[in-house]
Amino acid sequence: RNRTRDAAAMERVITPSAYLREMVMGWGVPGQQVQVIYNALEPNWGVPLLDKMQARIQLGWKAQGQYLFTAARLTAWKGVNYLIDALDAVPRVFLVVGGDGPEQGVLRQQTVNRGVADRVIFTGRLSASQMALTMRASDYVALYSGYEGLSHTILEALQVGTPVIVSARGGNPEIVRDQVNGLLVAHPDLGALRETLQNAFRAGTPERLASGTSVGLERFSWPDLVEQTMRVLEG
Repeated sequence: RNRTRDAAAMERVITPSAYLREMVMGWGVPGQQVQVIYNALEPNWGVPLLDKMQARIQLGWKAQGQYLFTAARLTAWKGVNYLIDALDAVPRVFLVVGGDGPEQGVLRQQTVNRGVADRVIFTGRLSASQMALTMRASDYVALYSGYEGLSHTILEALQVGTPVIVSARGGNPEIVRDQVNGLLVAHPDLGALRETLQNAFRAGTPERLASGTSVGLERFSWPDLVEQTMRVLEG
């Protein structure tokens, strides 16, 4: 209630996605008071980078292996459990889980129960450079969460040239163009996730989607963010 009252009292409200703009308008804030200004990517994040094979060598991964990376705080709503459940659909794929959190023990036990513990790698918390290296080494970065305002994880994956597999929820569809720079999946829908993973790892698909990872990233620049913010402040 306080949040709704406080937002309605503002002359302008800035949100980092159209999805969040709709949410704020749902609190009763008039649409003309709510401005979308996308977050900006750090221009040199993940640079310089090794090529994919060099990154895999540095991480000790199989050069010709298939790798799906997800990075998140390990809480229930991030959906890592769905990725573990869907792993049986792609028996040659390794799932790399970056991050820590209260669900880590539950997720580790789930990999044992599902018989995939030998194909799930828990890295723990990663530094920015480790994150960039792991993203670069992976075929895909996955984020199958139930809610995202505007995910920097998705933006960072695309910036290092790795396509994404994400839930069609929240602000994700504002970043990901299905079949161009990644794949959008209904959520929660384990069947759809399994089918998407099977299609994603068909020969040639990772390379095709990787070639589109720069599409649309120009919208997430510091010059645009500063210019649009100044316009709001001066208006």
